[in-house]
Amino acid sequence: MVIKLVGSAMVITATTVLGIVFARFKTDRVRQLRCLISALNIFETEVKFSLSMLPDAFIKISRSIDEKVGEIFSYTAQQISQYRISASDAWTTALNRVKPNLCIVKEDTEILLSLGSSLGEMDAENQIKSVRLVIEQLKHQELKAEEDRAKGERLFRSLGVLSGLAIVIILF
Repeated sequence: MVIKLVGSAMVITATTVLGIVFARFKTDRVRQLRCLISALNIFETEVKFSLSMLPDAFIKISRSIDEKVGEIFSYTAQQISQYRISASDAWTTALNRVKPNLCIVKEDTEILLSLGSSLGEMDAENQIKSVRLVIEQLKHQELKAEEDRAKGERLFRSLGVLSGLAIVIILF
């Protein structure tokens, strides 16, 4: 009997934790999208007023934002500086390397990759326009992510607990 109780508690705990992890993904996605928007606003300012070199601007951005999101910018700067590859290729490589550590979905990644195609390829004015377009697209994704979080967060937490209870009832 004690083994059944301990087993039941373990199953319920495991499914509850799983529900919390899925809910956390939705919260983190919203936070990281906001961070990306903030980073791109800083980048726009750097291009517009400072006229910094791309690696220098990316290092500055990486130091002023969330560590996980900042990794994209620091790794891109490192790739450009050390290996002398194009900004576009460095951005794509960095994004693909860091993406598993982020809570972003395919649509977010595609938007960020579209920015890479214009990095370092345009004059400052067109670069700013390109960054603004990506910021607007990310803001739209953030709104959708916030709606999704509001709906899904509570659902996943409840589903975690209820699925654990259902498994326990079925097994015992």
